[in-house]
Amino acid sequence: MLFCVKAFYPTPVFTDEVDFDESVLNTLINDSHLTDAMKVYEMLQNKGKEITRESKQSLLELIAYYNEVEPLDEEWIEERWYKTGILGKERQKNTWKENGLAEKIFKELDPADSKAYCAIIRGRAKYYQAEKAWHLFREAQAKSLTIDIETYNAMIRIVNFSRENSELRWQLLQDLLSEIVESRLKPNLNTLNSILETVSMMGNIRQSKSLSLATLAEFKSLGIEPSLASYYYLLISHCKDRGPVSSILVDILNEIKGKSFTILDPKDTFFFVTAMDICRNHLQDLDLAHMVNTLLHVGNNYDLIGDSYKESVYYRHFLALKCSLEPFDTFMDFYNKLVPNIYTPEPQIMEEILKSLELHEGYEYISQLWSDMIIFDQTYRATLVSLLLSIMSNYSPTTQPSKYLKNFADIAWKIWDTIETQSEEKEKKITWTGQMLGNIIIISLKADLIDKAFMVIKKLLQSPLDILGVPDINALRLFVEYAIKEDNGVICLACIQYISDAGFPETVELATTVFEKVKLDVIQVGRLSNIVGFNVAEKSPNSKYGESLNTTTQ
Repeated sequence: MLFCVKAFYPTPVFTDEVDFDESVLNTLINDSHLTDAMKVYEMLQNKGKEITRESKQSLLELIAYYNEVEPLDEEWIEERWYKTGILGKERQKNTWKENGLAEKIFKELDPADSKAYCAIIRGRAKYYQAEKAWHLFREAQAKSLTIDIETYNAMIRIVNFSRENSELRWQLLQDLLSEIVESRLKPNLNTLNSILETVSMMGNIRQSKSLSLATLAEFKSLGIEPSLASYYYLLISHCKDRGPVSSILVDILNEIKGKSFTILDPKDTFFFVTAMDICRNHLQDLDLAHMVNTLLHVGNNYDLIGDSYKESVYYRHFLALKCSLEPFDTFMDFYNKLVPNIYTPEPQIMEEILKSLELHEGYEYISQLWSDMIIFDQTYRATLVSLLLSIMSNYSPTTQPSKYLKNFADIAWKIWDTIETQSEEKEKKITWTGQMLGNIIIISLKADLIDKAFMVIKKLLQSPLDILGVPDINALRLFVEYAIKEDNGVICLACIQYISDAGFPETVELATTVFEKVKLDVIQVGRLSNIVGFNVAEKSPNSKYGESLNTTTQ
């Protein structure tokens, strides 16, 4: 027997030459092929073929739900994953397709019955065309048409878009709830979450808190158990950025500890990311964050972490919290489990990690983090590169193992090569700062790479206008000290020249030190005198250069 899988059927093409009837339209509607269903509907109308009221009603519901935008097929897993993340970040605004096919079909269903009104009202409300949704809602009531509970739920969600202040909004919400009771409709979980969502967006924080808790208790008494979306709305009602600290998350986690959830509301996927955000930014509580993470891994709860964006934000908060509160070695154990398999740290998080590394002196992890920065394409982030150079320059081989010195120098010069060879057409180029170059000098000298450090001095002398600021005098002083040990007058004079050009008051002091400790020829002494503006030989009366310099001057 030959079995045919429908998903592998060739995609049909609908043209005027193809003869089809209403059954094709119904199949497309049932399969949620919105674009083809709309096209076939109009073709059937153009051909004068009859379309039943039931088919029109089904198509109206489909169009109103998706607002004439084709939903992505189930097979496009990654596309659905990423698109959901983008759409979730869009602000709430009126996106209803005005004068579209939904409105045309609604007019064709004259006289429109309860189902038609409910479909168009829910669509307008979902896409925030609040004014016209209320107009049709009141029109249906005036015609004594039955309005179902889901339409009431949709209207509850746009209460905040229909009144100016929290008192008027609460009054309108109460009116709707009274109408539900009068209509003898049975509220459901969607009713609970619609109320909680509306209450959470009311301006009065104290009122939002009390109303959300009262609503939850009332629905529990009706036998309606909250979903994760319900708890999400509680969190955003109680844990406001500018409000007082609330510990409601502790109560929620104690209540749902160890439970496995299935998705019952689209906003269920907002709970975990919001809970972790509150652990980090509202409570600064790592133990609570571990409770959230434990709940996430119960049963199939990970399915409710949501789209790619929410998953990334969840681990951003978790990683940042652990980074700030845990010993660095413990944190890196978690980092290695998470990165890069599950999460890629954003530049801001990488900066926090580097700062924590500096605080805990976790120098052994610098090479690993630098490699990760390369993989994550963060080597062109000026803030990160500057911070990394600063950390490596502060490494002291007198108190720490010297085995890292060569690795740090290698990293510093890879940074040098990266910045020196960046394309002129690059949109965001890194500009050298004096501090960065000073740190490269220090790192190179600690690794006994004085020739490399001298390259930086030459860069400072040759391209001062391309560099923001000047190095710290301690970096330049250290270079002079190393150059004196090498008894190298050429590089000593080059550094003193830059110190003088940069206007450091230490110029005379360092020049005198060079004169006294380095074997300079007469020409070099003369050059040194020109830099400081006086005869340095006079600082040392017994100097063998004094007479020859005076003779040269005469």
